[in-house]
Amino acid sequence: MLTITPISFSGIRTLPNTKHVTTPKLKQDTFVKSNNVSFKGNNENAFITWANETSFGESIKDILTNPQCLIGKGFTHSAYRIPNNDNYVLRVGRSSDGFIENADWENIKITDIEDKNLTINIGQPVAYIEAQADKIYPVYIEVLKKQEGKPLGIKPSETLLADEYGTLREGEVPYEHISRKEYYANSIHEVAQLPVSAFEQLIDELKTAGEEGYAFDYLNSNNFLVDTENQKINLIDMDKGSRKPKWDNILYALTNIYYYGTYTSYYAEPAMSEEQKQQVTNDTMTIIKKFIAAMKTKGEKFDRYNLSYEFQTTMAHSLPFLMTFMVFDKEAAFDKLEKMGVA
Repeated sequence: MLTITPISFSGIRTLPNTKHVTTPKLKQDTFVKSNNVSFKGNNENAFITWANETSFGESIKDILTNPQCLIGKGFTHSAYRIPNNDNYVLRVGRSSDGFIENADWENIKITDIEDKNLTINIGQPVAYIEAQADKIYPVYIEVLKKQEGKPLGIKPSETLLADEYGTLREGEVPYEHISRKEYYANSIHEVAQLPVSAFEQLIDELKTAGEEGYAFDYLNSNNFLVDTENQKINLIDMDKGSRKPKWDNILYALTNIYYYGTYTSYYAEPAMSEEQKQQVTNDTMTIIKKFIAAMKTKGEKFDRYNLSYEFQTTMAHSLPFLMTFMVFDKEAAFDKLEKMGVA
């Protein structure tokens, strides 16, 4: 069965094979921990200040080898909680698994890569830890700001494959597996239960992120975290780029509409019941309505003449979208959206 753990990361990234991270336009400082347990450098970085005060370097190996600290494992990364610090998590490339035990944790380097201009939490990296494992291979660790919630929906099918022939990656279950369908339906239901204010706050944060040089990857709904406890939707794994958010793409990701066809298909075994299909259809319609209500409150509009390929080929022709407006085609739906003042 598929196990999906609520964690504060979901993107797939390959750590650069360099000694230090280079981030354009950001000031970087390197902090070297030597045997006298000290960090040197600019203490504007809150994590490094905390690491300095607590001699954090001495506990890294214990964290990475303690099963109780493990949050979850993806195909390319593992994430670990930091004892006595609920503001950050550690993300380590799976390629480092065999080197953690013997790495030189007595002499580590911490590089400050925090974007000091970013005013919101998008699960961004703030520091980079390097420990030498042998003469050639270093262990790299990203320190990320912690986000709450669990990933929204099902990640793209291509991320499950090990090759071009459709071979599943080790540990993955098929895209149409019942565990994925159940997770998808529960996730969409949780989003639908959120108040309109959660969607309004999401719009505000997406706009702020765009203004501060970050763009949302709408092709992976997992980049939204559904935080039911705090009644909000959190952002993670945003890309560097000053693109303004396109609201058709955001709605595409919020509904995980690409998986809707798999969930409701009679051919993607096991087939779901008519009641289950109706529930996920109703929940998707609720998300659409609440997001549109939030857009109207925030004065935002869809650009009906500049819609993404993904939106036009899936969302615009989907049953939930058309049923929301009680129409038979996209143009009629957008005519109604124009009358509502959101297109």
